[in-house]
Amino acid sequence: METPSTHNEELSQSMLPFVIKELAEMVMKKKALLLDDALHYIHNQPI
Repeated sequence: METPSTHNEELSQSMLPFVIKELAEMVMKKKALLLDDALHYIHNQPI
């Protein structure tokens, strides 16, 4: 049986592509960038 934390981690990992897609779409709209440029912008931002 999976522990709740393991299940939450798996859920987080499976949702990651959708979260990145939404974030990239927001950056594309705000900065008027293409997808590749938006992903590069996100990748190079400090945390």
